[in-house]
Amino acid sequence: ALQEAGRPADEIHESAIAALDYLLEAQYDNGGWPQRYPLDGRSYHDYITFNDNSIRDVCRTMMDALDAYADERYYQALTDCGDFIINAQLPAPQSSWAQQYDADLRPGWARRFEPPAVCTGEAYGVMRLLVEIAAFTGDDRYLEPLPAAMAWFESEDTVLEDGRRARFYELKTNRPLYFYAETYRLTYDDSDTPTHYSFKGTYYGDTVREQYEEIQEVGLKQWVAAGEAARDLTREQQVARAEGMEDNVREVLDARTENGVWLRRGGYGGDDVMHLDMRTVQRNLNALSAYVGNATGFPGRGEE
Repeated sequence: ALQEAGRPADEIHESAIAALDYLLEAQYDNGGWPQRYPLDGRSYHDYITFNDNSIRDVCRTMMDALDAYADERYYQALTDCGDFIINAQLPAPQSSWAQQYDADLRPGWARRFEPPAVCTGEAYGVMRLLVEIAAFTGDDRYLEPLPAAMAWFESEDTVLEDGRRARFYELKTNRPLYFYAETYRLTYDDSDTPTHYSFKGTYYGDTVREQYEEIQEVGLKQWVAAGEAARDLTREQQVARAEGMEDNVREVLDARTENGVWLRRGGYGGDDVMHLDMRTVQRNLNALSAYVGNATGFPGRGEE
């Protein structure tokens, strides 16, 4: 397919390997990845960053790379990151994760509205990643942090009165943290927060607990095998799935701007302002990837 598109396969692979080498170079010795690389040595960009599920994306890239190239460096990078996540889990009773860490694995400040704190949004992504690493490696020690993390998420001290959770909880006290809209002064008051950032949300679902309990019941190896069998579609089933996606794919394609990107209304600048939102971009690219994967029969991770 690559050759038919006019791009030699070896050229594509050379580019992919060069990018993978760059990711390996950027990984810290402790297994984490910085927000940006090369390091600048003076800002939070050097911090190991879970924000926007960036580390989860890198780990999944390592999994795909190992499947494609059978290079054990990618497996080592993945397991090193899994070990980092275990080591970065905060002490009880806040047995969860921060949004970003300094070189000594201490939660650190990033942007002025991203304090050193327990961060629910990113922590739930970390928990999902631990399940993925355990399933990929067959090593259930990556599941060991989950019971304590789930207990923190589900505790009465963490769930707000409306059933949601704050994005940030103060270290040691577990009090929800917010910021005033105009001054960005840190506060416990949630009455006047900036609108461009979610300071409250669900940030937690039943998926991880259900997966963990299923694994405990049948064993990790059997759970992985059952999942692989469920995803093993016939070619006819793949085509049928692709056909069912066509209407949504057309809507996604039609929603692009003249520059080929997707915009979302609201958030930055007010409710009537259109802006580039990476969650929208990622969601739409995942939809297109899933369609292409089923339509062509090419394996991938685009079903989410």
